[in-house]
Parts: sequence; structure tokens; C-alpha cells
Amino acid sequence: MDETGVVQPGYRTRGVTGSSQFLDTMAHRVRAAYGTSPIPSLAPDIPYPNIGVGYAVQETNTRVWLSQGQRLAGRKIAYVSPRVCEETPIPDPQPVFGMLFDNMLKPDGCKLKMSSFMRPRISA
Repeated sequence: MDETGVVQPGYRTRGVTGSSQFLDTMAHRVRAAYGTSPIPSLAPDIPYPNIGVGYAVQETNTRVWLSQGQRLAGRKIAYVSPRVCEETPIPDPQPVFGMLFDNMLKPDGCKLKMSSFMRPRISA
């Protein structure tokens, strides 16, 4: 049961299940980076590299943000390009998934400053 009194089942994300101090620590490191500069890769600190660890960290943060009153506005999916696979330890290109929250929404016609992005990329 979480602080809101809701029973939260252990997550099962691509082979990573449950909750742990390790996942909570990794998720906190990601949350602490919001509004600051990019953080170093978490990969060297993961004793069992597995894409499921990343999804488990994402799920942990999703629960935290929902408990803080943020609303899920949508989901995203992206394909990892062969070029990215060459630059990272991703052995097999595969779709990656993420959550979009209401605080990420911008009104239609809104002008965005490139300087507000850390590492902008354009995708089709």
C-alpha cells in the first residue's frame, strides 16, 4: 500500500519484478535531474544490465509522480535507430516506451526555444 492508501501491485516490466532500494535509488537520481543539466548514465551502476531495469525505474517514477498529483496525458513509443545502437550498448534495435504527463503538454502554436532543450532531436 502506498502513501495514498492504494494497493500497488509489484510491477513486472520485461523480466524485472517487485520493488527494491536499488530501483528506488535509481529512480530518485532520475527525478533529481529534472530542471538541471543532463545526468551521467546510470548504466555503470546497474549490476544486471537489462532494459527491464530502465522500465522498472520508469514505473517507479510514474507511481511517484501520480501520487504527487500529476496526470498521465499519454504514452510515447520510439524506435531505437541503428545509429543509436552503434553509439550505445543497445544490442538489438527495438521500440522503447514512455509516459507523457500533463505538465509536459504545450498549447497548439506554442513557440519553443531551442535553448530550453538539453539534447534536442527531431523525429518523424
